[in-house]
Amino acid sequence: MSQGATPWVAALIAGAVGGLVGGAVVRLAPGADPLPAAPEVAPAEPPTEEPLAAEVGEAPEELEVEQPTPPPVAPAAAPEPLDPTPLEEAPPYALGVALPEDAAEFVRKEVQAAEAGELDSMLRVADWVADGTTLPGSAAEANRWYRLARGRCSADPTHASARRVLRAHARFLTEVEPAGWANPQAAVALLERSVAVNPRVADLRLDLAGHLELGLGAPADPARARQFVEQVAQQLLDRGEQGFDASRAFATLARYLQRGVGGPADLRAAALWARRAVEGKADYLVGEDDLLPALELYRELPEVPGGVTWLARYTEKHGAAAFFLGRCYEEGRHVPADRARALEHYRQALTLEHAHAAEALARLEGLEAGD
Repeated sequence: MSQGATPWVAALIAGAVGGLVGGAVVRLAPGADPLPAAPEVAPAEPPTEEPLAAEVGEAPEELEVEQPTPPPVAPAAAPEPLDPTPLEEAPPYALGVALPEDAAEFVRKEVQAAEAGELDSMLRVADWVADGTTLPGSAAEANRWYRLARGRCSADPTHASARRVLRAHARFLTEVEPAGWANPQAAVALLERSVAVNPRVADLRLDLAGHLELGLGAPADPARARQFVEQVAQQLLDRGEQGFDASRAFATLARYLQRGVGGPADLRAAALWARRAVEGKADYLVGEDDLLPALELYRELPEVPGGVTWLARYTEKHGAAAFFLGRCYEEGRHVPADRARALEHYRQALTLEHAHAAEALARLEGLEAGD
């Protein structure tokens, strides 16, 4: 202990001991009078030398010490852009994710077929790895299988298998999760190259139009999207083609014309293309959702090209068609007024549980009874 600090330390210890003794006296004599207040004493001058913590038996006073600045945390590295070019490797291939031990037999067979180079199985494995359900998910591994599948196809997009693989790969590049892995620019590049090789490929052109309309992977260009759709729709109509591509092209063009996407709106033309979209499908594939765009447009127009009698072929299965025809015959809209035919269609709509059929039927039957 240093010489200069001795009196100060002794006083401090004496005060501490006195406090402890006084406290003991108070506790031992709970009924005693309180001790008289100690006279005020001027505080002693601080010592010239600061005592060491070890000498006073107390914890050292916390000193402000400048803490080192932690190094900045580097952000998570962005994934490498998914390479859209095909792989020219030859089978056998190897699955790059672990096959689950409890995988079903059909899954094992599909994986074996994919590793042997069977195209449909390769696409199925790519889809499974992309969504991470049947096989462990991995964006990079799914992309690899799409690239391998494209390497197995003809480079000519007119081949059905090539189109199927191109569309699947472009969709994956656009929609892959997590979103940081997506590469819609590569998807647009794939579609652009394919369309340039053969401009008559309908499905790829419609896919490209969807990207251009929404600005996915390229600046939004609704006018160019509409141009693609108009060309595809007219070509398919001129060739008399039906099926999914035709119905999709006609319905998309109807929507563009109704909403004025990429050009002026034209409700009459939109109604005609909406009707063609329905007729472009086999009857057993037509659903209520296919009919509704045409019916919505027909409600807005006093006249429609081709009339509405074509809807009669759909009234057996679809309440919307039956109800709308009933309303047309009741009001004389688009067709001559015919109450009997209106009742017939309302009854059919009621059979198909259309929401407003009962009310319309009761109203019209009441009018019939009052005549």
